[in-house]
Amino acid sequence: MAKWTRQVIGTCCLAAVAAVAGCGSHSASPSPSGVVVTEDQSGQRITLSPGSTLEVRLISNPSAGFDWQITSPDSPVLGTPSSGFARSTSGAIGAAGTAWWKYTVQGRGTSTLRLEYRRSWEASTERVFSIEVDVR
Repeated sequence: MAKWTRQVIGTCCLAAVAAVAGCGSHSASPSPSGVVVTEDQSGQRITLSPGSTLEVRLISNPSAGFDWQITSPDSPVLGTPSSGFARSTSGAIGAAGTAWWKYTVQGRGTSTLRLEYRRSWEASTERVFSIEVDVR
């Protein structure tokens, strides 16, 4: 009986590790309304269809003076995004949260979306997020 119990516990532990490892996946993920991308997809090409949505979610810490700024020109392919900021659920003062932008694809074509993470009063850029969006 003890051997069977160890096997069951071992199998459950392996299943839990596999589930947690799957949660760390950083590929573009489909949502009910389209595709969600994070900083891990920077430099990649995303393919969408007209009318679908693209949501960009990037870690941000405005309490340290940093903000993501869209530096690519407006695109007739992507249109104008809605945007917002989700605070950290940790409750820690000064903790980073998530800045987000949601685009509804307007038409066919290719567009590059580029954002820079920086302080508005500094010339240097801390990080860059860039994806190429191909709408077919």
